[in-house]
Amino acid sequence: MKSKTEEGKSITADWIGEKGHLVITNNPFIAGKTQKYMWLFWGNQSNLVGKIFKVIGSNEKGEKLTVIKGYSLGGENWDAPASSPSGIQLPTKGLWKLDAYVDEKLFGTIVVDVKEK
Repeated sequence: MKSKTEEGKSITADWIGEKGHLVITNNPFIAGKTQKYMWLFWGNQSNLVGKIFKVIGSNEKGEKLTVIKGYSLGGENWDAPASSPSGIQLPTKGLWKLDAYVDEKLFGTIVVDVKEK
């Protein structure tokens, strides 16, 4: 997807997820290391902006943890009606399912592959 900086320069970013619904920046996931990610949400802006956003992660072994809790969704970013920056740390390598909730209702799921340090 492309966007423009405040100076009008075009920038591009890679995303994973379902464009038009829920995506996250496609930065590497490294076990035990906190990385920065941007989440984008599509839908009715008034049903998203200011709502509480959380993410529950679960791995292939069935372990679960709260990855993001209590973030308030911000406004438009990258042509999506709502967005949220976050820092995510997943403790072990392998596939992790990230379930994103908005006001306690499952909004969408993204699966990521976490690599070793």
